[in-house]
Amino acid sequence: MALNKLTCQKFFSELANGAESFNGCLERNLSIRQDRYIEQFNAYGIWLWHIIMIQTGIRPVVHAPGVLNQLDFIAGLFWVSDKEERQGQEQGRLIPLSKFLIIAIQNYIEYPTLNFKSD
Repeated sequence: MALNKLTCQKFFSELANGAESFNGCLERNLSIRQDRYIEQFNAYGIWLWHIIMIQTGIRPVVHAPGVLNQLDFIAGLFWVSDKEERQGQEQGRLIPLSKFLIIAIQNYIEYPTLNFKSD
């Protein structure tokens, strides 16, 4: 199956539009009297999942892309075990993280604390 460049561009454009308001410009839909925080957070999560897969080259196995304690933002490394046929959690590999990806993940972690405050 050949990949259509325009289809890929449209897919990521739609995800980016859903997540872009994270940058402090959340659009509110006053007609339904509801903020889009949850929809925006979900769109950012889907976008981030794809970006992690593309930038790291990890395989989409169960529990991919992993858990937070597998990320070392200071060293810029990500420990993954993405081959399900391996017999043990100790077997894996280190993957370097780009500055862009580190910031994107940190923004995702920070989003709930900024937007889901209880009264």
